[in-house]
Amino acid sequence: MVARVHLIPALGSHKLEKLTQHHVQAMLDSKSANCPSPRSVVYIRNILRAALNEAMRQDLVQRNIATLVHPPRILEYEAHNLTPDEANRLLAVVRGDRLEALYLVSLILGLRQGEALGLRWEDVNLAAGTMTIRRQLQVINGQPTFTEPKTQRSRRTIPLPAPVIDMLTRHRTRQKEDRLAAGGRWQSQWGLVFADELGAPASLSALRRNFRDARTRADLPHMRWHDLRHATSSFLAARGVHPIVAQAILGHASLATTLSVYTHARADANREATDLLGDLARVGTGTN
Repeated sequence: MVARVHLIPALGSHKLEKLTQHHVQAMLDSKSANCPSPRSVVYIRNILRAALNEAMRQDLVQRNIATLVHPPRILEYEAHNLTPDEANRLLAVVRGDRLEALYLVSLILGLRQGEALGLRWEDVNLAAGTMTIRRQLQVINGQPTFTEPKTQRSRRTIPLPAPVIDMLTRHRTRQKEDRLAAGGRWQSQWGLVFADELGAPASLSALRRNFRDARTRADLPHMRWHDLRHATSSFLAARGVHPIVAQAILGHASLATTLSVYTHARADANREATDLLGDLARVGTGTN
């Protein structure tokens, strides 16, 4: 898609050996001026760099000029570190919503959005109290499609706490009622845990609207859905769960990813601890 939509129209008129750093930089600058997402422009450059690496292996060019250009800078997004009180407020406002179970699973188990939306009932064993992540659901060329998990470690089986089992049990009952109401329109081929009213994959735009409304009602600041997963990491760290265990639950590709979140959570805990010591000092010294 990147080659067809971006690279070929912008660079396809140039012969490979005549392609220059200036051509590539001009293309990236033009994309940056018309694209609101710097990450998308960086991705275009990465695809070109991979293609030119292959050209070098085939001895078609002497150097990879895509490595010489300056891609747009990506500002690192700082996740909102949801507090337990904020998490409780969010769960309270979605109580009774048909997506209530999706919020709980995402927040308590730390599933990626695609993993949660790609869950099928065959992946959930309520009797054994386990959930297995085998796939994710993504929209490719406008069509919902099952794809492989993000990494090999993303394939995992997660034990379910009792409240999640209870919630999923109630959710399954609610979905059976949806199926009866839909009749012949029900799309049983998907077998999704979190489907729309007709059993089809949930609409991402509808989910964004639902999440935005829930945040407003819970009086929460702007955040991404992915911040729910980040909150799970923080809660695990605050509870003293070993990073290796947390890595297995969250499906992080490397322990370093888990530790980076743990470091942030530990910093918050350290601040709370020193604040408590400060209170003790004020009492002991008689200062306000």
